[in-house]
Amino acid sequence: MVLVDACMGSTALRRGVETEQSPTLKLLMQRKQVAMIGAIRREVLAGGRSVEQYSRLRFELSQIPDQAVETADFELAPLF
Repeated sequence: MVLVDACMGSTALRRGVETEQSPTLKLLMQRKQVAMIGAIRREVLAGGRSVEQYSRLRFELSQIPDQAVETADFELAPLF
């Protein structure tokens, strides 16, 4: 499972920019091997500049499941 961050979500989905990582992200999405935390989902959606863009982003992001975040996740993250 790969956790999508705001930068990748923003670039690949919101801006539609092809980056070096875009094919990998698309493949992982097709294989249902990506997840996103709610705060990142909100950040990507907030960048929509029109109702149409927001709606498209919301649809695309609906295909990525939410990953629950617990306090322990924040406490352990600095150790990696």
